[in-house]
Amino acid sequence: LVGDLRSDLLTLINLLATDLRDEAHCMLMLTMLARARHDEDVAHVRDGVMGDIERAFHHVLRGAIARGDLRIDLDVGRAHAGLTGSLIYARLLADREIDDAYVEAVIDDFIEISGAWRGAGEHVEQHEAQREDVGPSVDCLPDEQLFGGRIERSAEERVG
Repeated sequence: LVGDLRSDLLTLINLLATDLRDEAHCMLMLTMLARARHDEDVAHVRDGVMGDIERAFHHVLRGAIARGDLRIDLDVGRAHAGLTGSLIYARLLADREIDDAYVEAVIDDFIEISGAWRGAGEHVEQHEAQREDVGPSVDCLPDEQLFGGRIERSAEERVG
């Protein structure tokens, strides 16, 4: 992750898109979700995977809020659900193929809708005043906690 909202979201969403493009992985995901409702061991695995994913998305989104790239009032849980849910719906429920253009459109739409208020007078001042209270900064998580270690930070971010 590099600290740029669009690039970081592309990195995270492309991990999901890659999994959803693989038929065997789709079947594994569906089976795990169904079994997790009745099998505690499978639920534990699901919760671990989902926790890694959630931490990575929340890390990126909170960092973007702190930088002023996203609105201060953004619900990061709903934002994460909307971003990933768009792909999951398209592939698993609507049986559509997910290409790079679709992934980029989902991210660009999210950024356009959820971007910080630019030039909105008092809203910008309120946003600036509250920015420090949004939670952990971009450097809050060690690399091994980002998406189960599947994502590494850039060399500049690790050094600086």
